[in-house]
Amino acid sequence: MTEPTIHVLVVDDDEDDFILVRDMIAEGSEATFAVDWVSDYGAALERLCLGVYDICLMDYYLGEKSGLKLLRAARERGCKTPVIMLTGQGNRDVDMAAMEAGAADYLDKSHLSENILERAIRYAMERKQAEEALKESEERLRAITDTAGDAIILLDEEGRISFWNPAATKIFGYTRDEAMGQDLHTLFAPKENHAAFVTWFRKFQETGKGPAIGNTLEFEAIRKDGEQFPIEVSIAAIDFGGKWHAVGIVRDISKRKRMEQVLVRTKKFESLSILSGGIAHDYNNILSAVMGNIDLAMMDAQPGSRLQVHLKQARKASLEAAKLTKRFLHMSKGSAPFMRPASLEKFISKTAARCAETCKGRFKIEFSEDLRLAEFDGEQMDTVFMNILINAYESMPQGGTVGIIIQNAELGRENAVFDLEPGRYVKITIKDRGAGIPKENLARVFDPYFSTKEMGSQKGMGLGLTTAYAIVRNHKGGMGMKSEAGVGTTVTVLIPAVQDQNKT
Repeated sequence: MTEPTIHVLVVDDDEDDFILVRDMIAEGSEATFAVDWVSDYGAALERLCLGVYDICLMDYYLGEKSGLKLLRAARERGCKTPVIMLTGQGNRDVDMAAMEAGAADYLDKSHLSENILERAIRYAMERKQAEEALKESEERLRAITDTAGDAIILLDEEGRISFWNPAATKIFGYTRDEAMGQDLHTLFAPKENHAAFVTWFRKFQETGKGPAIGNTLEFEAIRKDGEQFPIEVSIAAIDFGGKWHAVGIVRDISKRKRMEQVLVRTKKFESLSILSGGIAHDYNNILSAVMGNIDLAMMDAQPGSRLQVHLKQARKASLEAAKLTKRFLHMSKGSAPFMRPASLEKFISKTAARCAETCKGRFKIEFSEDLRLAEFDGEQMDTVFMNILINAYESMPQGGTVGIIIQNAELGRENAVFDLEPGRYVKITIKDRGAGIPKENLARVFDPYFSTKEMGSQKGMGLGLTTAYAIVRNHKGGMGMKSEAGVGTTVTVLIPAVQDQNKT
């Protein structure tokens, strides 16, 4: 294969020196060269900036202006052509200045030969190729790290952050400038984990090994705004100059954890639905017969007799059993909601007023004037908000006001909280200032039969929020809760809005 022609520009105000250099180039290598010559500073600058030359041999002395000045001007214009500076005599200061300005080499004309010149040209071109390859590699690496969805974080030998990609900023909230040079554990690890991290990193500094190296582990991390969330981390060790550095790939698994929790809860509901759907209708038939016979017996009982009192209590208990059966039916697959478009503001106002009267509490309701209509089953949705409001009032035994806010909401494709389809919703927020729920119990509040109340009565069976959650999910909506012990609880419900708001 024919070797490509090497294009050379010689910049020298002395034609004899140019001819000497040209002949040395031709005699010192088997490669094919095309050599051009310019003696003028301005013409040389224009030629260099064309970017068509593989190498430039530049005389240091160019009349009134020096080759050093020409080199600097070319670099300022973005010229990347490798330049070898030539001078009539060696001068270390000039040599250093030329190299600092970006010269590939500096040669003394009085000691110049074909071999020296050929080697300098070859080295300069190879160095440029290596620099271009390195730059391309760096650009590829930057493209990968900049577009990666996971955080890529590099720690130096002291455990300080030395690399921080855009995904790390998105996940943790800290900009690159804020993160660089910071100790990793103090930046986003919970305080209770700091001591363990320091111990682990000291061992890592000595050996480059540790339980986290080469493994994928799950941890709790803290964002800049203080939110605690789960992450998945893969860590590898890198030896830089005999010192161990660590690179971590960090993934925010909050959404995955929420989806897993929803899946587990859904399976629990399915199991409960199979049970409740299988027995609820038969139980209702038996209960109807019991209540019918109680009513007949009460007709035969003497008014005011002990028998009548006992029958009334039995009937009351039977009615409570009927309500419990109704809850099971709501959770069963057979209890599909009867959907009808209506105003949630009017509906919730009535439910809240009735619940406040029963619980002897107060409520404050706020709503958007342009509130959208929602499509829902009124009877089932009444059960939802009665359960939520009763819990709110019972959390404030000394009394208090429950706040209710009803507003429009838009959910995009990246819905981080409720895992719902993108679209328009009506959002209901119910807040109390009661005892709150401990953190260890918060994830279980929607589980069947989980309750922090005293057991032994229907009140403490743990089906209220379970029923509410199941109904909301059947409406293709979402329900979530935030709570802090001693501060209070906020329940959020999202119900899909009617797309055609002219529908009545």
